[in-house]
Amino acid sequence: MMKSMAAPQVVNCPTGLEITVAQKPPRLVRWSCHPLAFPVLPEKAAAGMLIGLDEAERLLRLDFVLPGKNTQTAFREALEARLGHWRKAYGAATEFAEQTGAQAAGAGAIVRRLFAPRKAPWKLAVALHGTPFQTAVWKALAKIPHGQTVSYADIARRVGKPKAVRAVGTAVGSNPVSVIIPCHRVIGSDGGLHGFGWGLPMKRALLAAEGADCVKPDLFAKEAA
Repeated sequence: MMKSMAAPQVVNCPTGLEITVAQKPPRLVRWSCHPLAFPVLPEKAAAGMLIGLDEAERLLRLDFVLPGKNTQTAFREALEARLGHWRKAYGAATEFAEQTGAQAAGAGAIVRRLFAPRKAPWKLAVALHGTPFQTAVWKALAKIPHGQTVSYADIARRVGKPKAVRAVGTAVGSNPVSVIIPCHRVIGSDGGLHGFGWGLPMKRALLAAEGADCVKPDLFAKEAA
């Protein structure tokens, strides 16, 4: 079971994303899991960040591993559940290979830069696989500035589908590289945080770490009601 690292106070999303849209699923996903702590998580909770890279070291997927219990068995079950989701997304033709030690250095560097104690510019290559509509939405998400938020309706307008707000919400929820492509910066038109795959406490924590103005005590109370 992983030991949690010190909880980060800053989220440093890449300042430059080199996005490639892949027409076919990757032949190989090189995955590794790295220890993670975040202010919203229990201090002694075992949590991880699951990173998937392709053979060119481009980021394919990023996921949180958040077990319900602080045990080795619970952590492994949560990890296998996330990997099962990845396998379903890519299909049987994609192979998965675990990377450890020096093999996982590139993925480990992504985690360290993302949660570095001081904000610093960095670049990252990302390979996306999805429908044309999904990739259009993900590219629009990538353009939301650090510390700012937009609504699902805003994204719908940006991709030229102003009436497809619900479909935009589904595409946002399918974002394969959470945090890196900042789906947590999308909120409701009413100012509420609304959905997030990892729960609203995690979404609040990410936005608070970025200094987003929308994160206020009254908003917390509204979402908790």
